[in-house]
Amino acid sequence: MGDNLLAAAKTWRYAKKTNRTLVIVWTPSRYLADKRENAFSRFFKVPESIEGVPVIAEPSIDRLSALLISHPYFFSPRPDLRLILYKVSSKLRVNTDNLFKQRIRRRQEATDRIIDNP
Repeated sequence: MGDNLLAAAKTWRYAKKTNRTLVIVWTPSRYLADKRENAFSRFFKVPESIEGVPVIAEPSIDRLSALLISHPYFFSPRPDLRLILYKVSSKLRVNTDNLFKQRIRRRQEATDRIIDNP
């Protein structure tokens, strides 16, 4: 759970720096049977704000949100059909790993640049 706490702290810092609301979604969680239940709101009392940053941590999420959260590099900052096809092909056990590793890395770098330079 320490990695989740560290991620929440980093996200809080970003939200404070950019004057945004902190949304904490810890799903799916290895600690809960229901994979759509938000572990943060289950294990902690959700404050209204932390040092002036509003906090949202809903008890559970809908199916579409669960899909988007579980595959962030395929949908953010915009949908990438090639990466979605890669995910589907990997589920079908078609070996396409080498074709898409670089593309996934580029999307991660693009997302990092967006976060680092709001």
